[in-house]
Amino acid sequence: YQRRVHGGGTVLVGGNYDINDNYVAPTIILNPSLDSILLNEEIFGPLLPIVEVDSFDETISIVNSKPTPLALYVFASQEEKANYVVNTLRSGGACVNDVIIHMLNEVLPFGGCSESGMGSYHGEYGFKAFSHEKGVLVVNSSCTGEGRYPPFA
Repeated sequence: YQRRVHGGGTVLVGGNYDINDNYVAPTIILNPSLDSILLNEEIFGPLLPIVEVDSFDETISIVNSKPTPLALYVFASQEEKANYVVNTLRSGGACVNDVIIHMLNEVLPFGGCSESGMGSYHGEYGFKAFSHEKGVLVVNSSCTGEGRYPPFA
């Protein structure tokens, strides 16, 4: 479990688990391997990987090399950097300077794209996602077909 989930990283906090009780303690893992499951599959548990990088560009490169996440969280004091990250990286949704709360806002669409799912739900977005709009065209019965068949002029 530890080698597979922690991906060779260092557990800074937590790390306890009990398979029989389906329990995993909140865990922070520093520098897991970039090819670990932890950094290549969606995390549905109390695990937080932290990857140290040498530059902002390296961050973008690493994230772009991974499957599309359901959510993207960026913490930045510079609005330009936050905007760059949100507009450059593909994700189902994004939240700047916080986590998860974008999902709670019923006015915003929430859902995945690519590897993290398809479609959005919440409010109007959910209604449209799970509804079918039928297109209907009614042609006047006195229409002679002019413009429909050649010659078109």
